[in-house]
Amino acid sequence: MNFVSRWVLLLGCFVTFSALHAEGETFNISAPIPDDMLTQTGKFAMDLKHQAVVNWLKSEMKDKYAAVEEKVTPEFTEKYVLDFTRRKFFSGKPFMEVKGHLDSKGLKEWARIASVKSESTSLNPLLVLSSDFPDNSISPESTSEKVESSKYAKIVRTLLDASLAKLNVNLKIVPFTRFPLSKPARTKNEIAALREIGLSTDSKTALWVHLSSCYSCGGAKLDLYLYNFDQSRIATADTEDLALAQSDMASEARLNETLAKPISDFVQRLEQVISKGALFSSVFHLVVKGIPYTSHNVLEDALAKLDYVVRISLRSMEPDGAEFEVMSSVGPAEFSERLGRSQFSGFNLKVLKIDSDALTVRYWKPGSSS
Repeated sequence: MNFVSRWVLLLGCFVTFSALHAEGETFNISAPIPDDMLTQTGKFAMDLKHQAVVNWLKSEMKDKYAAVEEKVTPEFTEKYVLDFTRRKFFSGKPFMEVKGHLDSKGLKEWARIASVKSESTSLNPLLVLSSDFPDNSISPESTSEKVESSKYAKIVRTLLDASLAKLNVNLKIVPFTRFPLSKPARTKNEIAALREIGLSTDSKTALWVHLSSCYSCGGAKLDLYLYNFDQSRIATADTEDLALAQSDMASEARLNETLAKPISDFVQRLEQVISKGALFSSVFHLVVKGIPYTSHNVLEDALAKLDYVVRISLRSMEPDGAEFEVMSSVGPAEFSERLGRSQFSGFNLKVLKIDSDALTVRYWKPGSSS
């Protein structure tokens, strides 16, 4: 236990955080200076900054913090302190106060990835392979067999395993007794059918890799999809044209050379999706009644600053209303509860209706009829 943690437990440590600013989130932390640190005030200031980051992460991650605590070293936390000042003062004994700005956006992204790494089973995707490339036909129901017998499928699995290892994520490979689709699910009904398969294998996600001929480029096309079954949607997807000939399917070297980068790039994008909080987020429509045309941007900016909003975008406008698409870390019901506790400058929102995929609210200004 470091000096600051010891004093937090024994004498108390005063920490405050304020709202987000362009340069980060402000913090202010103070604690009594231990006798053995009176001549090492620089080290004690570093301990205070460390404690400020620890407190922020505990507040953000709650019970998930314990799993990553050992990674949050003083050296680690220095990266997320954008600027700071320190001062000594006396209140019966010498104290030190450190205040400055934390990179809360960076911390939040790190926390999301760290949570997935510590709870990798929540992500471990069901692997589905398919191919209609010449001399490399693979049906989805044969995935578990092909990763053992097909040179191409073995290499895809190996490359995925290597790239996903940095996220502490493992592929789930199971035999299928039935499979209703031959190509990656794109429509709502197709995703629903795939979800049934996923839930029958106790999977929250699926990773589908499909290889086909690319007639425009004269080679092959690789489609990669990650599905989120909680919200029955595509979490992320990518398509890559490959300089791959039919004769290359027999060459491990050519397959590795051609497939390594697109698979690595896809996993990097997946990591970005996780860091933005978009992997297991809910997507729904926010219908706002009574909002003037001139207030759409103000409302959108205000909602975008809420810590439970991952993304918000305007979909349609009317003279007396608007519809937004919201991606949130919570569903419409909890979103409405949090919205009711949120305070906005110059306007209020009143919840009118909650559905599984939509939330309807009324926009009104203080002093007007709600």
